[in-house]
Amino acid sequence: MATENVMNHISVSEVEFIPCRPHNGLIGFISCVLNNSIYCGGIALYTRIDGSGLRAVFPTKTLSSGKIIKIFYPVNKKMGDAFTHAVECKYLDMMNSTSKRKSGGENG
Repeated sequence: MATENVMNHISVSEVEFIPCRPHNGLIGFISCVLNNSIYCGGIALYTRIDGSGLRAVFPTKTLSSGKIIKIFYPVNKKMGDAFTHAVECKYLDMMNSTSKRKSGGENG
């Protein structure tokens, strides 16, 4: 079945991180492309309370009735883990390049 083939190969690409002034653990927002097919944006990135890494909070919409509906989110652990890994790599790359610029580069 074609759907099963797509789920056997998960790719998270074009990850973009937009930092914001840290507030209550929020450090910025993420956008990415899943399986070279679906653009996902507006994903909030927080530090974990215990400091063990990062966590993504996926967008929701509050209806006029007050009901909150989820826009999109990983529906299985495999996709969630692939997403988290890609986001953490992008964030760490960005933080490393920022540190190098502030310290005057790799060679000082």
